[in-house]
Amino acid sequence: MIRSIILALAVLLAPTVLFAEESAASKKPVREENKWSVAGGIGFLADVNSAGGNSQFLMQFDGLYSLTNNISIGATFQVGPASYSSTIALTADGRFYFPLGSGDGLLGKIAPYAGAGLGFRSYTSDTTDFLFPIIVGVEYDFTRNLSLTTDMRFNITSGRDRFYYSWQLIGARLRF
Repeated sequence: MIRSIILALAVLLAPTVLFAEESAASKKPVREENKWSVAGGIGFLADVNSAGGNSQFLMQFDGLYSLTNNISIGATFQVGPASYSSTIALTADGRFYFPLGSGDGLLGKIAPYAGAGLGFRSYTSDTTDFLFPIIVGVEYDFTRNLSLTTDMRFNITSGRDRFYYSWQLIGARLRF
């Protein structure tokens, strides 16, 4: 299991080295300069209603378009493979970023965000529910093209679960 996680991280982070160079000439904010971005990461999801607090491995992928330095819209795809009940979720999301500072200092590289979405979740073989995630997260900008991310989703569903949460522990965002 540890080898699989390390391999997944290596596969996610290896291509980002090609795009990690700084653009010193640019003065625009990071999200306005690079409108499109994609991200991938790993974590877990847990059903709070289940006895024993069942949790499962999670892979999360998203694509965003930045309308401004503070507002992004896009789609998120989550896959939680498990032998007892695999989960697939697809949502359309909106995010609002709260940059902590400007410039190249530590605070200028940290951008917490909050958002919400609307979509669906499918689990077991025949159950599909509407899904409304409330999203909180943080991005740390290593360069103008590469960020390290983490985010938590509090998911409200129309199904029998009614609520579960998912946490992308670590992810990488590539802007272009």
